[in-house]
Amino acid sequence: MRGPHVGFVSSDQGAPRDADLLQLVLDTTSSRNDDEAVARQEYMRIQSASSTGLPDYDEALVRGWFRTIWGRVTTATGLRDYYRRGDVPYAEELRGFVWWLDEVRYHITQSRGHASAGAFEDYISGGAASGQKPPIQTPSWIAARLWDYSPTVDLATWTMRWELLDWVLFVPSTVWSQQDAQRFREAALLVLLNANLPEWDHVSMTASLRAAGDIREDTPLEVPPDLLGRVLGRSPSHYGTDLFEPHALCALLRVLALELPHVEAGPVPSVIAQELVELALRHPDLCETLVDCCLQSPQVLADLILCPPAASLVCYLAATWHGQFQVDRDCRNEAADTVQSSLLADCLEVLRHHLVQDAVSPVEYARLLIVMQQHDCGGNDGLPLLPIGLEQLRGLPKEIKQRVRHALVQAANTKANSPEFAVMLKASAAISEPFTPAEADTVASAYQQAFNAKERADTRWVDAAGAAVLARLAMNHDGFKSRILCPLDLKAELAHRPDDIVGLGLVMREQIRMLSRAVVGYPESVPDELVAALAETIQSGACNRPDKCRVDAFTFQLDATARGRREPRLEADLIEAVNRLEAPAQQEQLVKALLTVEEPLVLALLLPRAPAVHREAIRARLKVLTPEEASQPAFITQVQERIQVLLDAGLPDIAKAYLQDGEGKLRGKNLPALAVETLNQQLQLHYMSGTFESIESATIPEDLPPEHKAQAQRTLDFFRALVCLKKVPPAANQAAAIFRRLYQEHPLPAYAINLLAARIAKLLGENLFRSLAGEEAAMARIAIEEADRAIPSAGALSDMSRAIHMPNCAAAYFAA
Repeated sequence: MRGPHVGFVSSDQGAPRDADLLQLVLDTTSSRNDDEAVARQEYMRIQSASSTGLPDYDEALVRGWFRTIWGRVTTATGLRDYYRRGDVPYAEELRGFVWWLDEVRYHITQSRGHASAGAFEDYISGGAASGQKPPIQTPSWIAARLWDYSPTVDLATWTMRWELLDWVLFVPSTVWSQQDAQRFREAALLVLLNANLPEWDHVSMTASLRAAGDIREDTPLEVPPDLLGRVLGRSPSHYGTDLFEPHALCALLRVLALELPHVEAGPVPSVIAQELVELALRHPDLCETLVDCCLQSPQVLADLILCPPAASLVCYLAATWHGQFQVDRDCRNEAADTVQSSLLADCLEVLRHHLVQDAVSPVEYARLLIVMQQHDCGGNDGLPLLPIGLEQLRGLPKEIKQRVRHALVQAANTKANSPEFAVMLKASAAISEPFTPAEADTVASAYQQAFNAKERADTRWVDAAGAAVLARLAMNHDGFKSRILCPLDLKAELAHRPDDIVGLGLVMREQIRMLSRAVVGYPESVPDELVAALAETIQSGACNRPDKCRVDAFTFQLDATARGRREPRLEADLIEAVNRLEAPAQQEQLVKALLTVEEPLVLALLLPRAPAVHREAIRARLKVLTPEEASQPAFITQVQERIQVLLDAGLPDIAKAYLQDGEGKLRGKNLPALAVETLNQQLQLHYMSGTFESIESATIPEDLPPEHKAQAQRTLDFFRALVCLKKVPPAANQAAAIFRRLYQEHPLPAYAINLLAARIAKLLGENLFRSLAGEEAAMARIAIEEADRAIPSAGALSDMSRAIHMPNCAAAYFAA
């Protein structure tokens, strides 16, 4: 603990000596308007003079406007927002009373007798409301002396004086004797326990006050029994989450919490830690303060994790640490993720101990797994959390694992579109234990209901292992097959919802996704029934032919931004499913079903990744699937996406037909970005077909905005540089100059890859195995170093880019 400041004080600084300021604060008392009797009298005076229908004081208390906390009448946070709405007839009376209630008057017994503390005395005399608060040398020393000064004072008086020091934090055991520190702890805990703070059943009172000015409008809430459930159930709003802003009480709790890491001896968990957790379980305002202490001082977690009621909350805080602070992505690295992973694993191990001792309910572990799933699928970068939680789940005793899964099944009931359903399936896969009959029926029913709900099925969170759990449930129980393998009666739905073709197509899309993932994740040989169900579902979603009981499940797709998806696209699931099948007959059955799809993009993506034996059939299907025969694109961007995928698949002739058709669809539309992309694809076609003169003579589209015009020029320059490398002999110097300029203007990987290629062509010519020496070797090393800086990870490149870049790197390394 720092000692007091007793030296000279600079006149510029204006900070008093600590001893002078201590004496000033000791000589200070206060009078307030928030004494209950005084406040009631003033309110009734205002009410009797009002003609606006202001309720009497007792009615105000019933409505939740005020509450006596630690002997002081305190205004509810939501009341201020209520009377500011503009439609409350007695708003002015309430505003005036609240302002009066908050008034504090300070009294100094020995005015002008505190030497260097004169400026601070003026500040206190002015009501301590000025924004020009004088600086303080050692506020923690002063706060400590205010408590152990003789004669001792009660906690309320000390807290009033402590407020003048801005609730400065300190560690009781390091600033006081053992006796004084214990006296403080006991007094603080007693006050916190009996302060009359609102409990968790009033957690939504702020919203009710803002909306209706009456907490009796509250919808009764089911308060979760565990601390994590209570924290997660309390959704912060734009206004914050305090119910009554009990600043002094929260500051007392903060001091007690921040002392926990400094307690070196005693029972485990410490008595203070257990008391604080009990307070958090009772009062939401104190719970929020305790969570904030954990985030500001992570050492507190080490004490709280040992308290069973707080263990799952500590695991949650450790798991979502970066999200709590919105850590910049640039600050995240592998080392930080490793530390977080280790911390989370340690916390989960302690939670496992509590579970085995029956000190924590399996429901809490289930809730924690759901939070981890939400984190992983919520756009968060960095460490995936759910795999860590599932790994710990595998190590739990069999009975506890089953109870965790049962809790997940109950949470997922009728919620197949939710993270709860996905994590339930993933946990079931990790546990590898069969469902009970009741659980199996719940799971199958929830899944079927999701596909028949108005809000459309959304299985984005279910992975291959989870989908396989559903498939095995269907294979093992004949009564569940139709509910799982064919949850939607498409014929009946078309008759019932003939105008919702797009919606039904999206539902079929989700079913195709689930069955594809089930095939990929099935742990044994894939059953014929599962393959047949997937093939039949693909055919039902192959095209838009309602008369033939088919809806288009492939063309109308919502992009990643619209639905917040992070998982691979549907085509990737289908490709994995085709390659997962070992039986030739099953593989052929699935490919034949895919050949009925009228979306060329699906087949073009499948072509290079399908088993070689099926590629000719796919290529033949694409040749006859002309733009007139293909399904109509749902979005303009899909026109160009199709063309690009066909180009990437090495099908320039087919791409050309779709490009010509697309130009007709885009004609007359003022879309600069699409015009630039069309130019890009036209140049790709010329390059792939070897018509280099068309690239040389190409021009930029007219009437483009400046930024798009510049982008179009860069695109044209890029392809002209590629043509330079194709010339005989290659104009490598010219190509390298263009690529270097492009990369300097816009450091894109494509420019860096081709800059290296041009430099290698310049140095090695046609002899790729040539050894370089002297200046040429130095140039090759510089080229490699610049390429490594531009592309630090080749794994992030596309397959095509990597196929170009890696041989060039190898040639440069070998030659240098």
